[in-house]
Amino acid sequence: MRKITLNDGTEFEGSNCGLASGVLWCYLENTTFHQALAAFDDPEKTAKIDFFYGEMVSSYEGYTKIIVITVEDSENRVNVALVRPASQGVNTDA
Repeated sequence: MRKITLNDGTEFEGSNCGLASGVLWCYLENTTFHQALAAFDDPEKTAKIDFFYGEMVSSYEGYTKIIVITVEDSENRVNVALVRPASQGVNTDA
C-alpha cells in the first residue's frame, strides 16, 4: 500500500510523492480539495512528509509552502505542490 504521512501522523492514500525541479509533488487519492488544504496548509504538519511504497520510505523535510493544488475529479485525486520557503535559503522564483 502506498501512503503519505505528515509530521503529525495524518495519513493519506497516495499514488506518488517526489521532487521535480525543487517542487515536492504529492498525489493524494480519495481526498477532497478541502481535506488537502486543511492538512497541507499547516507548516507544522508538512515540516516532514513521508511517502511509503511497500517497505520503502522517502522522507522530505522543510517543504511547507503550497504553490498549487489541483483536483482531478475523473481520477478522484488531489495533487499538492509544495516548496521550501525562501527564508530557508531556497530560491522559489523558478
